[in-house]
Amino acid sequence: MELQELYRRASDDLKRKLSGQLNLEDRELEQFIEGCAYWVCMEVSKGELYNRVLEAYANRACEKVEGWAERRQREFRLLHDALRGVEGLVLDVGAGYGRTVVLYRELGLDVVCTELFSLGPLLLARKGCKAVLRCDGRELPFRDGAFGAVVMTWVLHEVEGVQGRWKALRESHRVLRSGGRLVVVDPVWKRGYTDDALLRLLGEAGFKPLRAEWFGEEPDASDNQRERYLFIVCERE
Repeated sequence: MELQELYRRASDDLKRKLSGQLNLEDRELEQFIEGCAYWVCMEVSKGELYNRVLEAYANRACEKVEGWAERRQREFRLLHDALRGVEGLVLDVGAGYGRTVVLYRELGLDVVCTELFSLGPLLLARKGCKAVLRCDGRELPFRDGAFGAVVMTWVLHEVEGVQGRWKALRESHRVLRSGGRLVVVDPVWKRGYTDDALLRLLGEAGFKPLRAEWFGEEPDASDNQRERYLFIVCERE
């Protein structure tokens, strides 16, 4: 089954499974399911069984939905403030299925989107993104200093290993002009991938953090396992 058809199937199946279970407005439910369906497709593309993955994500959705709409609104307000007035091209590394496209359009930004998973560029193009490339954030095909800002939302924790994350940040540093802005949104934990570890890694990659702010945390999880959601704005030194 081709990926776009798999995505449509996952979206429809999740809607049926979650109908009436999530306390979300229609538009919020559509946005929530977009993300879940995308991640289902990623797991299935790695060889996981569709029904097993679908059931797992449906169950996880019920656990994570509490406060989701409010967290998303806070995140987008922070992104709006951080990107307002940015000059020059903006690069979105790991743009996924295009959850931030509406924000870029609202701000009138000239954005280049990249995504490694092959479904992403198809969905991004469908949302009207004109500059979309499939590539790895650790090896960006752009010249030095090409961008005024780089955005990495919900990406870094998916990059394998500290060295891999450092390499992705160094590539973002390379393609940013001097004084350019890096905006990071990522979940962190109390152990392993922590806020201190992420901020230290940003410094080692050549960024000066200007602002770091929590905008939410995962509901219904033990303290040590709970995700906390961190928003960071940095300047390229």
